[in-house]
Amino acid sequence: MPAAARFDHIAEFLQREYLDTGRLAGAQLAIQHRGALYECCMGFLDRERTRALGADTIYRIFSMTKPVTSVAVMMLVEEGRLGLDDPITRYIPAWSDLKVRERPIAQDIRIVDLLAHTSGLTYGIQYRTEIDALYRKTLSMQPGGQALDEFAASLSKLPLEFEPGTAWNYSVATDVLGYVIELVSGLSLRDFFKRRIFDPLDMHDTDFSVSPTHRRRLAECYVRRPGELLGLPSPAFEGDLTAEPTFFSGGGGLLSTVHDYLRFCNVILGRGEFGAVRMLKPESLALMTTNHLPNGGDLPTVAQGVFANSGYAGIGFGLGFATTIDPSVAVLRGNRGDAFWSGMANTFFWCDPTEQLIGIFMTQILPSETYPLQQQIRAHVYDAIRGIPA
Repeated sequence: MPAAARFDHIAEFLQREYLDTGRLAGAQLAIQHRGALYECCMGFLDRERTRALGADTIYRIFSMTKPVTSVAVMMLVEEGRLGLDDPITRYIPAWSDLKVRERPIAQDIRIVDLLAHTSGLTYGIQYRTEIDALYRKTLSMQPGGQALDEFAASLSKLPLEFEPGTAWNYSVATDVLGYVIELVSGLSLRDFFKRRIFDPLDMHDTDFSVSPTHRRRLAECYVRRPGELLGLPSPAFEGDLTAEPTFFSGGGGLLSTVHDYLRFCNVILGRGEFGAVRMLKPESLALMTTNHLPNGGDLPTVAQGVFANSGYAGIGFGLGFATTIDPSVAVLRGNRGDAFWSGMANTFFWCDPTEQLIGIFMTQILPSETYPLQQQIRAHVYDAIRGIPA
């Protein structure tokens, strides 16, 4: 059996359990294992117009933008233009009066706190605390909303959830880092990404918007509601994705393809190098895949809000993405030192240097983790590698 053919049953599983049942309109999977690439595309990018999903389909990758922003930050760290222990007030002086709820903070947020989501910031989408509600009321993170400087100014007036460095909370921290990249580099986040990451890696379909000529390649995004497996989101869900955005979201604004993101993942798997491109030193990638959670804990023991559940047992968080710290208890299959994350529309990736493995899955359905796709696909992949029958 050809090496790649061992993964055929995963495509059959997805077709049988998700497409034939109407749970997904379409899906794309790429598995690169020890240099051999397996790919499959199935279903529709637009179910209503019965337009087939293809290898060049463009997806909203949402929070899979975060690793890109984090790599950009580490590039500036290597160049000595940014320090991991730098206080954020060095770059955004207006943040000098931040408070943890009603009391002044004991120490400034550092760049490393923003990378590791230990800053005390939050997300309005969590619907958990009164501070989340303030975010929803105050911040506009839509492509046509506030510019990054206005966004940072608004955040300076909002309280933190906890003292920086003491807990973990998924947050707008990576969007703040996008603004820091702009301040330090003198480029817009979009231009920095293009010049320093996308062009060198030939990632020509990855951007904060899609050109009008390529709009037809953008997959429709669906939503699961009670009694409705595949509904369309409300018209207010997103603006015109062919328009130039005013808010470059380093935390969730990119659109990309499987092939483009695979090239980026190869930088992670290659410890900063892919082909002729050296983007980071191996030491930087090693630091990024080291657990930075307080007291060396895993997400269920230190996280607040989302990701604080037992499904993330054995999972730590590095600088920009999650990493496995105890495979023996992890529900998500992986190995120590791997790197992975996901996006709100149920896209995800993982890079496993132990197996020389990259997995990328793309679909477009809200809300996040509607189905246990990441858990199931990763289990199937590792079983196939180890020769365990499906």
